[in-house]
Amino acid sequence: MSVGINALLRQKPDRLIIEPTGLGHPKQVIKTLTSDQYDKYIDLRATIALVDPRNLSDERHLENKNFNDQLASAEVIIGNKVDQCTAEDIDVFNDWLTDQEPAKIFHKLVKNGELPLEVLDIERREAAQEPAKHGHHHDDHDHSDLEPVFELPPEKPYIRRENQGQGYFSCGWIIGEEHKFDFDQLFSLFSDLNAERVKAVVNTDKGCFAFNVVNRVVSVNQMSLEGYESRIEVIDSQLMPWQDLESILLKLCGLNEA
Repeated sequence: MSVGINALLRQKPDRLIIEPTGLGHPKQVIKTLTSDQYDKYIDLRATIALVDPRNLSDERHLENKNFNDQLASAEVIIGNKVDQCTAEDIDVFNDWLTDQEPAKIFHKLVKNGELPLEVLDIERREAAQEPAKHGHHHDDHDHSDLEPVFELPPEKPYIRRENQGQGYFSCGWIIGEEHKFDFDQLFSLFSDLNAERVKAVVNTDKGCFAFNVVNRVVSVNQMSLEGYESRIEVIDSQLMPWQDLESILLKLCGLNEA
C-alpha cells in the first residue's frame, strides 16, 4: 500500500480515495496514514463503510471479525442496495446504528452505490483531538523523502510472503521492476487460475498494468507506475500449491527458479 500511495503523492493529487482489500485491517490502514511518514502530506478525512443492510441479519457476516472491524472503524456508514431491502432489513440497519458507541458521524441509505459526495469532506472524529498539522495543503513539498515501508532486498530478484486468516489463504510476490512479464501469457494464467481473488500491479512487455480477478473474470487497467516492483497477490478459501504457481510466474517474467 505504501508503495502505491507514495507514487501517487509524488503526482500531487487533490484527493486520494483508498479502498483496502476485503481482507485488509482498517485500523492498520488508518495507523499507517496517520503516521509520521505521511504527517506533512495527508489530511485524512472520515473513514467510510459501504454495507448491504441485509448482511446485518446474516450470522456469517456478524461472526466475521473483518466485517465487524471495518464497520467499527468507520465513522460514516452508507447502507447500499436499499431498493433490494425489505422494511425489516431497514429496521435492522437503523437499530444497529442506534446501538453504535460512539455514534456514527453520518449515515444514509442509498441504491446503486450513489455515495453523497459531501461525505468525502467529513472530518475524522479523532482529528479534533490531534495537534493541528501544517503544510499538507501546500503543493511545494519535495516528495522524494517518501520511501516505501517494504522494499525488495537489493540482492534478491523477488520475494514471496504467505498469510492466512478469517478462513482464507493468501500468497504474494514482489518481483523486481527490471523483470517484464509476458502480458498475454499472464492474462491467460489469471483467467485459468482457480482462485477467488487475484490482485496485481505488473510490469509487462506492453507496459504496467493493474489486474483484478474475481472468480476467473479478469479486469485490466493500464497504470503509470513504471519503475516500481511488480506485485501479485492470490487469495482463496483453500490452500493452493504456491510453489507450483511461483514456478509459472517466474517463467513468465524470464526468471529461473532459484
